[in-house]
Amino acid sequence: MKRGRLTALCLALSLAASVAAGEQFKVGDEEGWREPDPAHADMYALWAGRTTFRAGDSLYFEYSSEDSVLLVDKRGYYHCNTTNATAAFHDGKTLFPLPAAALLYFISGASGHCPHGQRLIIDVLPPAVAPVPSLPPMAAPPPSLPPVEAPPPSFPPVETPPPSLQLVETPPPSLPPVAAPLPSAADPRPVAAGLASLVMMAVASL
Repeated sequence: MKRGRLTALCLALSLAASVAAGEQFKVGDEEGWREPDPAHADMYALWAGRTTFRAGDSLYFEYSSEDSVLLVDKRGYYHCNTTNATAAFHDGKTLFPLPAAALLYFISGASGHCPHGQRLIIDVLPPAVAPVPSLPPMAAPPPSLPPVEAPPPSFPPVETPPPSLQLVETPPPSLPPVAAPLPSAADPRPVAAGLASLVMMAVASL
């Protein structure tokens, strides 16, 4: 039995050392953890009923040195059984983490306090789902530009051939006119022969 209590106590202490970064609730608010007045025996039931507990939160018990906090099961809660607690705390300032969704039962270890209303049921809910951050609106894509036509390939400039010159045949130099040859003097021999014939014809006709 003692070994089981020691194991449960070590478990509770290890949980206390790893308190999640949730919300911390002071049990009873300003009243703390104490024996209720006879007219307010349900003060802790009312306090727990108006509070939402989630995994990752923690409970803070503040009480006097004569009091204590016991973690018990359902039967121990309803019968105020202080002899079979799962975990017990006596330091006066107890921080108890709520690591997971569960139904937890706490009572006072001081004699007579539990029957007078110093007991508490905590219904731990699953952790709240973090909202998904909204993404900023996407900027409209820029208008698509028409495709740029590739310029035609540039060719090297064609050199214009120089104008072809028509060869003009140069006429040969004109020669000076050849002077007509002078008539050559007639040969006197034929003339003389002719005259002689004419003379002879004239003589014959006489």
